[in-house]
Amino acid sequence: MKALLLLCFIALSAVLDISEANEQSPLADKKSVPKNLLENLKKELNKQAKGISYFAGEKGIEPKYLDCQEIYENNTAAANGEYTIFADPTMPGKKVYCDMSSKGWTLILQRKMENDISFHQDFKMYANGFGETRNSYWLGNEFVHQLTKKNKYLLRVVFRTADGKFPFAEYDYFKLENSTLFYTIRIGSYQKSTAEDGFSSPSWKNKVDNIAFSTSDKDNDLSPANCAAAFKSGWWFEDCYSSILTLPGYIKWQGTCDSETKICPYVKMMIRRNPI
Repeated sequence: MKALLLLCFIALSAVLDISEANEQSPLADKKSVPKNLLENLKKELNKQAKGISYFAGEKGIEPKYLDCQEIYENNTAAANGEYTIFADPTMPGKKVYCDMSSKGWTLILQRKMENDISFHQDFKMYANGFGETRNSYWLGNEFVHQLTKKNKYLLRVVFRTADGKFPFAEYDYFKLENSTLFYTIRIGSYQKSTAEDGFSSPSWKNKVDNIAFSTSDKDNDLSPANCAAAFKSGWWFEDCYSSILTLPGYIKWQGTCDSETKICPYVKMMIRRNPI
């Protein structure tokens, strides 16, 4: 439908150009289509077509969107689910799960313990991403870097507790640096939330802000030990203790989730542009 709209716009532009040329001719046909009608139609088509971008995909011409928020802005009736987004319009897109319940959040991590996967992966796997979008997955540090390097994003971490509650922790800024800086994480101020501040609270021993990403084959933490190898997990380790969402078999978030008394069967890290 959108492709047809674009073709109509091109055809109408050509007709208007011909009409203008005919008006300047002494032999102009007085019964030709009125110029004001053509101009009004052109303006309307231009209004409808404005802001639409296309790429030639295997399934034909489709729109390409920056993130889940942009998908929501173009269709407020869009449902939660799997979509393809483009951090860079000149590069291939990436499948992602979108939470449309709050105006379009892009999930960079989703973990369903009933369909869990191994997060004991090497640095390259974490850079590229792994897992299944509809279940447990890591979107990919390189893609998230490309997504966050030009736009300001919020970060929200949402949990499902064993008793069915959904506490969350929100931060007013989130960015991943490039691979040269080992995808160092930048996190802003903790916002009023229903879960404790597990990423930047001074009351906790460890914080992740301004910390490089580590895996067992890329030990970038500040500890004498290799925290990623010890925990069999990739994460932004400062020392071998923090809120870690990728631990084998459980989710750790101070005050909300642990391996013993506060079991969390689900967590997601998601981002949305700020300001909205």
